[in-house]
Amino acid sequence: IDAAFISYSFGDKNEISAFYSFGDKRDDNAYSETGDYQIRMKTHTDVLDLAIHYTEATRNQKDYEGLISGAVSSVEEATIPVRWKLLASEISSKIGKVGVHAEGGHAWGRFDKETEQKAYSSFLVGVDYAFKNELYLILEYYHDGRGKTSPDKYSLNDRAAYLSNERSTISRDNIFLGAKYPIADMTSV
Repeated sequence: IDAAFISYSFGDKNEISAFYSFGDKRDDNAYSETGDYQIRMKTHTDVLDLAIHYTEATRNQKDYEGLISGAVSSVEEATIPVRWKLLASEISSKIGKVGVHAEGGHAWGRFDKETEQKAYSSFLVGVDYAFKNELYLILEYYHDGRGKTSPDKYSLNDRAAYLSNERSTISRDNIFLGAKYPIADMTSV
C-alpha cells in the first residue's frame, strides 16, 4: 500500500502523528479510491501513557449468505465496501511491577449512501507481568460490540468474516491468556 506517515514530537513527552494511505488495491483485490487516514496524539507522563486517535478506513465485507441463497450472483456483487470511522483512546501504566493497559473505541460505518449507518463500541483491558526468570504472562478481556452472546446466534456471515480475517472475533465477550518463555537467544515458547 502506498502511504505517507509524519510524526512531530513536542515537549519531551508529547507526539502527534498522521498517516494517509492513497487509494490503492487491497489484499482482497478490491480497489479503494478513498484513502485511509489516522490522526493520533500521544502523551507520556511519569505515571502513564495516554493516546487518542481518529481513523477513517474503507474495508470490504462479503455477503456469503447472499451468494449461497442466490440473492447475489457473483463474488464482486457480494463484496460490499464499508467506510468506517473510529474514535479511540488507549492508556497504559504500571502498578508496582504489574503492567496494566486499556483501549477502547467507537466505530461507525456506512455501506452505501442509502444504507443506515452501523455502529458499535469495543474495549480491551489487560494486565501483564514479567518474572525475573523472563517468564511473561498476560491476561486480557476484550468486549466486541458486534459480537454475539451465544454460538446459536452466529450467522454464516459472522463465521465467514472471522475465517477470512474480516473480524478478529465473533463472540461478544472474550478472555485471552498468554505466556511466553525464552528458551534460547532467538527462540521463545
